[in-house]
Amino acid sequence: MLASQKTTSLLTSLIILLGSFNLLSHAESVLSRATQENALTTAYGEAQRVAQQTVPGTPRSSRPPVESSFSGVVVSIQDGDTIGVLREIAGDKQEVRIRLYGIDCPEKSQPFGNRAKEFTSDLSWAKNVTVHVKDVDRYGRLVAEVILPDGRSLNQELVREGYAWWYQHFAPKNKELDSLQKEARKSKKGLWSIPNPTPPWDFRASRQHKNY
Repeated sequence: MLASQKTTSLLTSLIILLGSFNLLSHAESVLSRATQENALTTAYGEAQRVAQQTVPGTPRSSRPPVESSFSGVVVSIQDGDTIGVLREIAGDKQEVRIRLYGIDCPEKSQPFGNRAKEFTSDLSWAKNVTVHVKDVDRYGRLVAEVILPDGRSLNQELVREGYAWWYQHFAPKNKELDSLQKEARKSKKGLWSIPNPTPPWDFRASRQHKNY
């Protein structure tokens, strides 16, 4: 009788143990699926966040800030307000595209468009710069202020010398760019040396209209 009770007790313990193991396996499976679904949701949300950016170089106040900073060497110049910086990511060096925040250079086919690109190259090419990220635009470019090795802001220098407009619509509170543009205009520097220069955003809009 005693042996029978011990056997029953052992079987009961074994059943409880197996049941706990099954519950644990089930819980781990559920947790794994939840983790995968959360990762997909996060990735999809980030893709939507980037896709909602409607204008290159434009921060959206409705989205959370993307403030961060890093240093890297400038390895390419696309135009006056867009450069490529070599950045170390997870031990691997990758070129990231930077759209200069708060300014808009003339398009390449506009007066001073090529000169703006040359100016950006002269100041930043092969230099180690500091990038202060403000946002990400719909093309995946980092919208940022770029600080040169001597401490000057590349964004500000372009406006100071008349090779870029203050992008007032998207950086309305930037008083420094406002002041620099007024000084450049008064001194007739760069694009301000020609009568009635066309802002690049108006130039792009008119060009798009002609394509319809």
